[in-house]
Parts: sequence; C-alpha cells; structure tokens
Amino acid sequence: MTNKKTASLSATWNIVKYSIKMFFRDKTAIFFSLFLPLVIMSIFGVMNFDQMEKLKFGVVDEAKNQASKPVVEALKKVSNLEISEGEINAEKNALEEGERDIVLIIPANFGGNIGQFKMGQKPEQEEIKFLYNNTKQDSVIQVGVTITNQIIDRYTHAVTETPDLFVLKQEAISSKRFTYVDFLIPGIVSLGIMQMSIFGVASVFVNWRERGVLRRLLATPVKPKTILSSQVITRLIMSMLQTAVILTVGVLLFHINIAGSIPLILFLGLLGGIVFLCLGFTVSGVGNSTNTVMALANIIMMPQMFLSGVFFPREGLPQWLETITSYLPLTYLADAMRKVIIDGSGMLAIRSDVIGLLVWVVISFLVATRLFKWE
Repeated sequence: MTNKKTASLSATWNIVKYSIKMFFRDKTAIFFSLFLPLVIMSIFGVMNFDQMEKLKFGVVDEAKNQASKPVVEALKKVSNLEISEGEINAEKNALEEGERDIVLIIPANFGGNIGQFKMGQKPEQEEIKFLYNNTKQDSVIQVGVTITNQIIDRYTHAVTETPDLFVLKQEAISSKRFTYVDFLIPGIVSLGIMQMSIFGVASVFVNWRERGVLRRLLATPVKPKTILSSQVITRLIMSMLQTAVILTVGVLLFHINIAGSIPLILFLGLLGGIVFLCLGFTVSGVGNSTNTVMALANIIMMPQMFLSGVFFPREGLPQWLETITSYLPLTYLADAMRKVIIDGSGMLAIRSDVIGLLVWVVISFLVATRLFKWE
C-alpha cells in the first residue's frame, strides 16, 4: 500500500515537473500569464487617476479695467482651473464644442457700481454671466460655481472693506493615503489567478484531447486522478509565482505597501485558484475544440474582468448590477485581496469573502465533475 502511494506521488511530481518545464518553454503561455498582467498593471498604473481633472474655465473680460483685473488674476491662481482668456464668440464656440466646461463673462461696465457705493449711494447689482456645459456632471459644475462665488465674495468684501467675522482654520490630520495603484494591484493579482487557472487548464486538456494525449495517458498505469492532481498542483504553483511577481513589481516600481500577511495572501490565491481551476475543467469538458474552449473561457472571464472591481470600484455600477456582481467569484477574491494587501485585514475581517469563495469551490467542483470528460 505504501509503495503504491509512493509511486502515485512520484508520478504526480514527475508530471508536475514536466508541465512546469513545458510552461516555461511556451512563450505564448508566459506572455498571457506573466507578461500581460504586468503590462496591464503598468498601463493603468502610469495613468494618474488620483489627480483631479482640471476644470476648463474660459474667461471673457469685456471690462479690462482695474475692477476686473483682480478677479481674473484670482481665478488664475486656483490650481483646479485651467484658465483660457478670449473673445466672447470664440469662448462660446469652444463651450459648444466641448473644449470648455465653463465660460465666465465679465461685462464691460463691471465695477461701475463701486463708485456708487463709495459715494454713499445704494449700488446696483451687476450681472456676471456664468455659462456651463450641460453635459458635465452637476457636481463638476458646482465646483466651478463655488470657486467663482468665493472669489467674487472676497472681492466684494475687499471693496466694501467688510471685515471677515469668521476664519476657517485648517488642520491636517495624519491618515492612510491610498492611491489608485494601491487599489489596482490586488485586482490585477486576482485577475491573473483567474486567467492562469481557467485558460491554463482549459487549453491544456482540450489540446491533449485533440492530439490523443489523454487517450494514451489513460492506457498507461498512471491513474486519471494523478493526471488531474498534477495539473491542479502545476497551475496553483504557477499562480503563486505569478502573484509573487506582480506584488514584487508593485513594490519596486509603484512603491505599494503590503500591509497584510503574505501567507494569507497566498491562501486566498490558492482558494481562488481552486475555484477557477474547477471552472477551467468545466470549460474544457463542454468545449470540443480549442476555439470553442477559448470562446467559453472568455464568456466566463470578460464580464468578471470589468464588473468585479478589478480596475475601478463597483460603486459606480447601477445598484441592481452592483448587487448581482457582488456574488461573482472574482469579486470575492479581489475584495479579500484588497482588504489584506491595503488594509492589513486578518482572516476574521475577510470571513464573508472566504465563505463566498468556499461556496464557489463546492459549486464549481460539482459542475466540473459532472461535465468534465476524457474523450
């Protein structure tokens, strides 16, 4: 009995070593499994999503006098505004073409009521036109309205010599600072595990089936479970290697801080890998050709890639879609990875995600055992 177990383990290990060697000889597999996730991470990482987009703010100064000059100069000092000065027709055209978000028109008689005020007369209010692009979000335009009102109010107080009765005291509090890259890399790790597991198993078994390799293997003393377990072990090892490479590049290139436990990250990788391996076996059992298997694999992966919060938070999705996508296996994996890597969470904090992955392990395993076939 012991000799049989030893022989089975030896056979499994030999197939694992062979599979790993074949993986590193396959340039296509290396590209899609290791290089492509790094390329995606690098492309999204260099895009500065953390930087607030500047408002394209057009100014038409028809007055060009001592009263309008301080207002225009104050607008230019606001870092969130990209100021463009021009004539009224040119700025309006730019607004209509979407090249401006806001156009402020300072009238030719701007500041005429200042003299009335200084002579003790009740000054007439002057109208300053505020034109805006109605295709922009209300919150974006409201930022422009608030900034403009604040500058005009300050100018009014300066002219009327009205003292500030209240002062806003700013105080910086030290807190955790998370960048978009911190959000992105746990998602890329999870995405890589999914791609490695589903594509790896599905493509290998359909290729072996087409070439008759599986039939020949079944004719040997090697048991079917040995063949299956060797492929599972191979893909899990490669997934762990892929995770290590992505995190290492993230630390060295993007200076992310891994706050959580490395063993817990690897545990999540193994758990997620098992889920997606089962899905890979399912796909390889349903598809009869390489093209069919690749199409089925993409049907499973593509929705999860864009709806599971890999690249952007799911809060931007419609409520009904956000609820549905919260039950996807990649969502559970990406959320758990993010909590561990960014927040330093432990097992207790991610228990709901782990339970979700375990449920998917059971479901995907039952489906895989029913649909997977050797011939």
